[in-house]
Amino acid sequence: RVIIAGSRGVVINNAVSQSPDVEFAGVQEDIIAATANLQEFFITTKNGEIFSSIDGSSWSGWKSAPGVLVNSIASSESVVIAAGNDGLILIGIDGILYKRKIPTDANIMDILYDGKKFVAVTDNGEILISFNGLYWEVQNKNPDRKYFKISYADSFYSLLSRGNKVVIYNDILSEEISEYVFDEEILSIAVL
Repeated sequence: RVIIAGSRGVVINNAVSQSPDVEFAGVQEDIIAATANLQEFFITTKNGEIFSSIDGSSWSGWKSAPGVLVNSIASSESVVIAAGNDGLILIGIDGILYKRKIPTDANIMDILYDGKKFVAVTDNGEILISFNGLYWEVQNKNPDRKYFKISYADSFYSLLSRGNKVVIYNDILSEEISEYVFDEEILSIAVL
């Protein structure tokens, strides 16, 4: 099942079917990020409103924790993490969001869950990891990099940095494998 989220709370459900359904998540703001685990979908707005759905049609809002501008969202089987500015995250457990400061003052630009741990990247070159979403550590810091995207598959992590840099890691806990700089503007990345 695939959903596509967009402006003014619109969610396109069954996106890979012959007749996708245009749904409304119950929010007026733009949906800036979406994720899923094996049980449900999660979407978020820039202002940290999080909604979940088992079927992609019926959406439930989570009890929010105000004051976090969100950039990305990721989910394990038991925890949802919305990554925000100024080192703030929202931790979602059982429909309730808790605001938490993690060990950075930077904007957390993107986050993912690789099946074992959460990995987040910041706009001041930090890579942060957490095995449970509660306790975070800075794994690597390179102030010359301004990360804004991370992607993962088959043990490879690809990170995008301002200045058209792509950094590849085989294991996020070890040294990078390679760095590429392109003349073209790089906006997104995917790993298969």
